[in-house]
Amino acid sequence: MDRPNFEAWEQATLAKFARECYDKLCEQDDIIQQLTRDLKTAIKAYRDLM
Repeated sequence: MDRPNFEAWEQATLAKFARECYDKLCEQDDIIQQLTRDLKTAIKAYRDLM
């Protein structure tokens, strides 16, 4: 995959891209945290059954 030429981007375009990336990272972090909680709950439930 070719990399974008960020050096050629206008500042406003870079700022918009950075905001969108940050928002996506935050969204993914929320999902990861929820999945981690779900996994811990599932492990605890499994251990309680054993």
